[in-house]
Amino acid sequence: MADIFKNIKDTAKSVSQKVKDTAEVTAQKVKDTTDTMKFESAIKAEDARITQIFVELGRKYSAKYAESFDPDFQESFAALAQAREKTEQLKHQVSDLKRVVKCANCGADIPSATLFCPTCGAKNEYQSYADANTKKCPSCGANMALDAVFCTSCGQKTGE
Repeated sequence: MADIFKNIKDTAKSVSQKVKDTAEVTAQKVKDTTDTMKFESAIKAEDARITQIFVELGRKYSAKYAESFDPDFQESFAALAQAREKTEQLKHQVSDLKRVVKCANCGADIPSATLFCPTCGAKNEYQSYADANTKKCPSCGANMALDAVFCTSCGQKTGE
């Protein structure tokens, strides 16, 4: 009977040691995985920083040498000019859909039918929106909705 208890005790001791060893190995693997994730995150952050530095270098080079660039960069400058032009076209399309224009004085987005910029008070030089759903104010000439009773530009009563 003593041999059975000794075997049970030895087995329990062996299992306990294996559990302890497994726990230590697992803890080390978790630590290694955590450290790896920290290093990979730091690498990504530094890569993003490097990319940002290259972008800034490119901007500075482009601004400084736009007119007298090295012929090796001709294709890149042409692509940059084309992308800028496309961006401006897309911005105009968005403005047309939103029926807004940029104020020539302060650059604020203003409704194209507005006579004066609500941000700086400058006259809207680009007043352009007029369609079948608008009429002219008899007092100031601003475009306004057909069903408007009062002009939103001058406040004049225009209908009933």
